[in-house]
Amino acid sequence: MEAQNLQKEQREWIEFRNVNCLPEDVSCLLAINLDRAAILNFRMSPQFTTSVTTQISGMYAINSHMVMRIQPMSAQKVFIEIAGAEPTKVSWICNFSGAGELNKNEIVITHESDNTPITFTFVGNTVEVKGENLEHFCGLGGNISGKYIKSVEKKVNG
Repeated sequence: MEAQNLQKEQREWIEFRNVNCLPEDVSCLLAINLDRAAILNFRMSPQFTTSVTTQISGMYAINSHMVMRIQPMSAQKVFIEIAGAEPTKVSWICNFSGAGELNKNEIVITHESDNTPITFTFVGNTVEVKGENLEHFCGLGGNISGKYIKSVEKKVNG
């Protein structure tokens, strides 16, 4: 089951990489591959199963059209992706990704595109995303802010 999950996760990552980096953009490809390597290396470490970052990792949703994926990179650091689109006319599309350190129940990521800090606050099975100009990561009318709820992963008996 773990091998199937890893294969699925790797396919999703390849799609994420292809959407976010042009084939000729070496600096983008280097950065995204280094982030992926950190995620995979941490997955093999003894700290992976007991880490708080592993416990908060997973898929979260604000509604059916805005999702957040959190992946542990170390015992203190996670990689966060948020994506979504307006569900009826696709008048806006949101796309954000970044890595940050967990401090108590909070992660602050300062995005390099505009130096705006984005705060991710974890309470139970929710993550609240706050910051200024968060519509910057979306088209007209979209916004990545709000309270995301962790998805319950279904276990398959095999």
